[in-house]
Parts: sequence; C-alpha cells; structure tokens
Amino acid sequence: MKKMITLLSVLFAVVATAAAFPYGSSALEIQVQEFGRYSIEVNGQTYPAVHGTLQLDQLHPGHYNIRVVRHERRGRGNGAPVVHRTVYRGGVFVPHNSFVRGQFNRNGMRFEQSAPPRFNQGQRGTPEPVGYMAAPQVMHGRAFDGLIGAMRSSPFDRSKLEIAEAALRNNLVTTRQVSMIMREFSFDRYRLDVAKFAYESCVDPENYFRLSQEFTFDSNARALMRYIH
Repeated sequence: MKKMITLLSVLFAVVATAAAFPYGSSALEIQVQEFGRYSIEVNGQTYPAVHGTLQLDQLHPGHYNIRVVRHERRGRGNGAPVVHRTVYRGGVFVPHNSFVRGQFNRNGMRFEQSAPPRFNQGQRGTPEPVGYMAAPQVMHGRAFDGLIGAMRSSPFDRSKLEIAEAALRNNLVTTRQVSMIMREFSFDRYRLDVAKFAYESCVDPENYFRLSQEFTFDSNARALMRYIH
C-alpha cells in the first residue's frame, strides 16, 4: 500500500510538471543583423530570413541545429551568378516554456533566453502568439492548385508567365513546385524566365539543380545553372 501511494505521488508530480511545462510551449527567434539576403536552416529545414528575422513558435524543447547562409551575387545585374556561403553553423538548446533569441552579426552568434511570448487562446485551433509571427510557409494546397489552374486557363506562355510572377511575388515555393510551374509552358525561354524569377522565393535553393531536367535544350539548363551559381 505504501509503495502504491509513493508511485501515485511520483505520477502526480510528473503530470503536474508536464502541465506546467507543456511540449510546444517554447519559441526560437534568429535575427541576422547584417545587410544582405540570408536563409536560415533549423534542423535541416530551410527558411528565408524575412527582413533578417526567422521566428518559430510552438516548439518542443530540445536541441536545434542552426545554419545561416548568405546568398550574394558575384557581379552586377540579374544575370550575375549567386553564391551561397555558410556564415554560421552551430546549435542551441531550447528549454521548456522559454523564448530563445539568437542574434547574428560580424562577431558571430549570441543567444539569450527569456520568458516565452504571450499567447491568445482562441475558441478553436492552436493558440496564436501576441505580436509574434510564425515562419513563412510555402504555397500549398488549394492556393497552388489555383495557380496551376489559372495558368492552364491561358493559351499563351506570356500570360502564363505574368500569372506565375504575380503569385511568386507574395508566396514561397519549393523546387518541386517550380518544376510543376515550368511544365505548364510550351517554350524553353519562358521556363527559363520563370525559373530565374522563382529563385528568390524558393525555400530550398540547394535543390535547384534538379530543374535542369525541365528544359528541352541543354543551353537553357546551363543558363539557369550559371544564374544560380
């Protein structure tokens, strides 16, 4: 009986601790305090640094691997090759119920920990943070299907290009999605144009070399590779 009471006491303590520090209660923010275009990789997932900042909330506590990549052109003009350079690689531990901020500048990365951001508990769904923005997500589902449908409704490649560019100005895409967009064009010149335009909105530019298979002529594939490298 005494052992049973002890066991129940331990279980109650575990449950109480879990309630006080629930999984998904932590947040991580990475700020790049240097001029330029950057992307940030967290545990293998690449995100663009919107206005130099990546913000992830509702995280499970644990260790997170961080990589900061700078994307810079060698030369002037849109045709200048882009170089991807890793400027920081490291890790950080995000504790239970905490807010961890990393600030990267020419002196390296500095992390600090504070209380988590406040959340609004809505009537349905996941709590939304107050004054806190989740990392941007790629275009998917109905939105992407709508883009493809709009492109197919136009008989001319030029109009399809205008539709695609309008969507890409305000949305992020994956390399696979860019590949699907390219297949809607009849001519290589438009496939090349949209691939170049979409590069700035792509969340996994390291996979862009796969788009070389979407061209009819090797010369256009080489032109795209020169553009991104």
